[in-house]
Amino acid sequence: MRDSAPISNGRLVAERPISGRFGPIIDRNAQLAVAPRKRRKARVPAATFALAGLVLASLAAALAMYSPGPVDVPDPAQVSYLARPPIFINSDLGFVLANGVSSGSGTEADPFVIEGWDIDGPDGLATEPAAVRIENTTAHFVVRGCYLHTGINGIYFKNLTNGTAYDNLCKNNTRQGIYLNTASNTTLVENNCTENLRTGISVYYSTDIDIISNTCWLNEWYGLVVYESHYSLVDLNDCRDPVQAYPAMFLSGSNYNNVTRNTCSGSSSYGIYLSSSAGNTVAANHVEGNGGGILVGGSTGNTLSFNNVSFNTGEGIYISTSSSFNEVSNNTLWNNTGYCVRISASSYNTVYNNTFMYNNGANDILDLGRLQARDDGVENRWNLSGRGNYWADLTLPDADGDGIVDDPNDYPLAGSAGAYDRYPLAVPTVPIPEFGPLAFLLAAFAGLVVAMARMRARTGQAE
Repeated sequence: MRDSAPISNGRLVAERPISGRFGPIIDRNAQLAVAPRKRRKARVPAATFALAGLVLASLAAALAMYSPGPVDVPDPAQVSYLARPPIFINSDLGFVLANGVSSGSGTEADPFVIEGWDIDGPDGLATEPAAVRIENTTAHFVVRGCYLHTGINGIYFKNLTNGTAYDNLCKNNTRQGIYLNTASNTTLVENNCTENLRTGISVYYSTDIDIISNTCWLNEWYGLVVYESHYSLVDLNDCRDPVQAYPAMFLSGSNYNNVTRNTCSGSSSYGIYLSSSAGNTVAANHVEGNGGGILVGGSTGNTLSFNNVSFNTGEGIYISTSSSFNEVSNNTLWNNTGYCVRISASSYNTVYNNTFMYNNGANDILDLGRLQARDDGVENRWNLSGRGNYWADLTLPDADGDGIVDDPNDYPLAGSAGAYDRYPLAVPTVPIPEFGPLAFLLAAFAGLVVAMARMRARTGQAE
């Protein structure tokens, strides 16, 4: 069985450092001094070949690293689980040894612990809808380090408070990996919910839920769903590659949640879909390689900030269906096939202080046929307090150096609203996206090829 993980105040909180991927800076300005006294055949230094080999080897490794590969799912055969029947606890009195409880008294400092079990969940005709089913409890408890598979749900928490699911593998269930219904003050942390036939994690009708550092890959429908649930934290989750055309992360009818630092990618639908929801903060998420980036539909008063939205085949951020009073600020949207931001049938939204680069086929020169954003709404604002957005295709002139492109060079928006960004920024306020080690190595390799070509040219002249 697994070693017991430390518990602080009855709830487990996972922290992961946030680190960038900046590569080293190389000085390419050094020049070789050639003695003019004697013309002789130029030779390529051995160090150049060594550098070429190093760059090529690193490039190959980076390409392998960035190529799609299998999901990193723990192999149950390599973990010491103990097999047992499904667990059903229907009150605080059910936390006993016969129900898989190994320790604890149910207090915040000493929660009941259920751990290390391998449970083949019940099928669709059984009364127990999960491998681990806990309902109607208020005692503090932890379910951790279990392998819960091939049933209806891996974990099912209903009408309870003070629960925690930590470091469980919930795989190949016919519905959800983890399903919360009418829960509160409950934590889901570092669970791996993969290849379930509906959703990795579903949270319904719940409040004050911490959903932190979970992996939800290759589920048939959604990676993670929050439905009519409020005042919760959705942080550092990795939701990728839903098999069918569903969003990687879906919030519906859910208010005042913090959706932060998640990775949402590989969906043929949207990375994040916010539907009929209000007052949410969607910040610092990485949304890449989806059919669309972030969709806001029928939602009011949400804040979208500091998100990195790139390489989506549709819009980067799409605000639609009577959405109003949403704020889009300090985001970086680049290389999306569609518009960076599109607003449709919505009003009184504000878009400012964002960095927009190379969306909708735009380049470094303003082309009215390839404008980066579109507004088909009413009374939406594309600047605030004299600051608009940075558009990579309109950065000059700025003769007075105030950081705003000089009049009359407003940025025009496509669409029926006839809108403009009246204060386009001359420099980005959000750092231009760093492209990671792969792009750095590609640039280094390209530079090396040019250097060797020039050296060959000198060799021909010397001959």
